[in-house]
Amino acid sequence: DLFTKPRPAFLLHVETSDACTLRVVPGAPPTDTDKLYLAFRIEKIGLPKPARLVDPFIRLSVLDVQGRPIENSHDLAMSNCVESSYLVFGGTATRLRTPLHCFRQGSAIYFQLFHYKPGKRKTSLKCWSVMEMDEVNQGAAVLEVYKKPLDPARKKLRLLTNKDLFFHIVIDLELRCQVCCFSYSCT
Repeated sequence: DLFTKPRPAFLLHVETSDACTLRVVPGAPPTDTDKLYLAFRIEKIGLPKPARLVDPFIRLSVLDVQGRPIENSHDLAMSNCVESSYLVFGGTATRLRTPLHCFRQGSAIYFQLFHYKPGKRKTSLKCWSVMEMDEVNQGAAVLEVYKKPLDPARKKLRLLTNKDLFFHIVIDLELRCQVCCFSYSCT
């Protein structure tokens, strides 16, 4: 799994009098100032009749199994692009602020699709997807889309549709230096 896979090389933080640098060192463990973080690129989400949604946006939340937030949620840019049965976000990116090693057992990352309902003058949850920590891997990921309400315990999951419509994201693992705020993608 992600936490026990050997890494071919790590970045070593080197601090000199004039600058901070990160150097690739084969087999060296990361220093206590270098931490692994997750970054996401939101590609698209498959929905029945996506063109009907007004001002749709994704809210990314990291919750423990009781539904308590591990970090503040992120609201991502709205999408106005529809292709066939997909609402396209075109690689909208965000990074988690919590290092990967700080996630508790049972934690998960939730992607919630909200949209505006003009008749009710409110923003409403349309559907959601979840990525459990054991599913986190570098690269493209395809997640199932569930009906509301959000279920942090993941006990009563109901698919939004029986069609082959999914939530498409790309996951990047980043080794981030806490001293100089330098980010390095592990791709």
